[in-house]
Amino acid sequence: DRDVTGVQTCALPILMAGCDLAQLGVTAAVVAFLLLGPAAVVTGRPAVAVLAGAAAAQGVAAAVFQPAAAGLVPALVPSARLADANALSQVGAAATRVAGLATAGLLAAVAGPGGPAWTFALDAATFAVSAVSLILIRPTGPEPCGQAAPGGRAASARGRPAWRAELRAGWTAF
Repeated sequence: DRDVTGVQTCALPILMAGCDLAQLGVTAAVVAFLLLGPAAVVTGRPAVAVLAGAAAAQGVAAAVFQPAAAGLVPALVPSARLADANALSQVGAAATRVAGLATAGLLAAVAGPGGPAWTFALDAATFAVSAVSLILIRPTGPEPCGQAAPGGRAASARGRPAWRAELRAGWTAF
């Protein structure tokens, strides 16, 4: 009931929600820059460096999110349905990418001079919805969340899994 890093699968939704919240923060900062930043006031467009920094920060969050998402799917469905669940997950991800890009282009085009800011604001809202949805996920499996597996680490003093310790222990395998 652990992924390659050693983190309990019950910690994956929280890790993924944290990634979404980080991306929400970065996207909100871009919105603020678009609306209030000096480049936006003068040119109506953000500086390339700001967008490059935002893209790099979102890339880091996505690099953590994607493997966690892949590790979460097996904790949510029976093994007999895993192939179907993975296929559905991939189709859903591809469909939302296409729909998201089309919506962003349309919104940026019809919203006038504030279009880019509204587009990024809508993107930030999707990260908020995703984070809330992820927090509501309760993986199932042979190892209940918050309990130690045989040979595993115990839960923290608050009854939550000591996932940071699990993460450190898992990374020692590398």
